[in-house]
Amino acid sequence: MQGFPEGPEIGAVAGFLLKLLRGSLGLTQVELAEELAVDDSTIQGWESGRRPLCALKGSELVRLGRALAGLGAPVRAVSQLPLAVEADEFLTTCINAGGTPMTVRDNPLGHAVHRRDFVAFATWPFTAVVPSIVRDLPLPKSRGPVADRPQLTSIQQQSFFDQMLVAAEAADDRAQLIRRQATYMLGFDTRPASATWLADQHRRIAVRAVDLRDVPGGIATRSASLALARQGDVEPVRHFIQGTLMENKQLLGTLTYWAYWLGEIPETYPDDEAMLTSGSDLWV
Repeated sequence: MQGFPEGPEIGAVAGFLLKLLRGSLGLTQVELAEELAVDDSTIQGWESGRRPLCALKGSELVRLGRALAGLGAPVRAVSQLPLAVEADEFLTTCINAGGTPMTVRDNPLGHAVHRRDFVAFATWPFTAVVPSIVRDLPLPKSRGPVADRPQLTSIQQQSFFDQMLVAAEAADDRAQLIRRQATYMLGFDTRPASATWLADQHRRIAVRAVDLRDVPGGIATRSASLALARQGDVEPVRHFIQGTLMENKQLLGTLTYWAYWLGEIPETYPDDEAMLTSGSDLWV
């Protein structure tokens, strides 16, 4: 097991968001550089990810966002820059680790239950689905072809999903959150081996969740079912709805998780057990 993996920073997600924000302003890279009093190569580096925004100090990122808003960029979209930077840090850590297991302490999958807004940014390079909160931002005009998403190389994508598979397989009972969230991420992997692994994972946890009334296990079943649905197999989702959700505790747990996922429960929880225990109290 290794600690925090060293390697180059990736700035694809925040860089692409900056490009969209520039598009909303109708400025070229040179014009934006002039407005921000930086060299145009700095803007090029930020947008391409070669000079990642995650390398900026926190105060510098705040000032950049303030300047963009001052120029007229939508404040709601500008406010997503820190989340995009967080997504880049997540991708960087997992890609640099590749197929080597990380310690539980250093694995970014194991510190908090993910929400939809973060996952939307983290999976943007794989899905080309623009996060809803920035979906209306236009791409800046260009003389040549323009990418429709943050760009990761095929090797980077493979390394990311290698880490998801290793993390899911290596996680023991003390790291259930890592296993569940890695399983969910594997649904975005198009490799046949991942689809096979997901099908086996679903078979192992689905029965346990219903038979033992294991509510965290039910949330794990949900994640595995949705991951398989992305691979084209919708039967596990039907099984989850018609079987697992027939248990009242499982239904309440799923409602709690859905509210958390959408941001209706504002508190951030360190694991599924805490989310389900504290979050369920809100329904009383």
